[in-house]
Amino acid sequence: MRYNCPHLPERAPRRLAISSALEQRTLDALIVTCPANVRYLSGFTGSNGALLLSPGGCELFTDP
Repeated sequence: MRYNCPHLPERAPRRLAISSALEQRTLDALIVTCPANVRYLSGFTGSNGALLLSPGGCELFTDP
């Protein structure tokens, strides 16, 4: 399943820093699969999830 990335205020600066770094390095996106890093960036605490970060935003992918 695909969800818009949770927009928790305390997590937004973390995602914005990565988005800015992606733009500086001319990278299209970054996929994060380590559960600890997914939780750090999105707040998702499930056991199976991937976070796709791009300069335009982020998406969380997980199983139902």
